[in-house]
Amino acid sequence: MIAMPILGWLTLSAYGKPIPFFGLELPSLIEKNTELRDLLKEIHEIGGSIGYILLAGHATAGCSIITLKKIIHCCACLFLKINGLQLCVTVNFIRFSI
Repeated sequence: MIAMPILGWLTLSAYGKPIPFFGLELPSLIEKNTELRDLLKEIHEIGGSIGYILLAGHATAGCSIITLKKIIHCCACLFLKINGLQLCVTVNFIRFSI
């Protein structure tokens, strides 16, 4: 998360373009360099792709945990209601009263 803005800053510096930052113009970190700019741009794009993959994986894991907890709760409710029991079911620190 810290490396991506710095890589973007370095990439724009290597292109020789101005670096806008909330209405201000930041100074270039390096001189204009055609070979280095292509490398920095590629690294920046790969880092962005990895970030998107991690974000999607994190969101998917969160949704699957919530879904799994709901499925466990519904199965426990159904089992206990069929057997005529009244209990509290605890699923991963979330307490469900049945």
